[in-house]
Amino acid sequence: MADPRPATRVGLPLARGPAGRGVIATEAIDAGTVVVAYGGQVVDATTFAAMSSYQHTYSLQIAERLFMVIRDEPELGDYINHSCDPNLGLMGATMLVAM
Repeated sequence: MADPRPATRVGLPLARGPAGRGVIATEAIDAGTVVVAYGGQVVDATTFAAMSSYQHTYSLQIAERLFMVIRDEPELGDYINHSCDPNLGLMGATMLVAM
């Protein structure tokens, strides 16, 4: 995959639908554009296991025994959902890019 290009203007409003909140693109996003770069506190598996279910919900496993966990409130990227027909992919462990 080519080097990611930063998003210049990507319409990603948080919307509420029948299954809860999620993100919907309001315009086409060029392939390779970084849509989300996740951030948070990195913890090991032992620390992660002792954290709350809320923190587990808003976490991302970034290596075999490392997790990135939400610091405070969820960010926009925390509302990007699974898709059976995906148009985003992971670059590294913490970036979602348009495909």
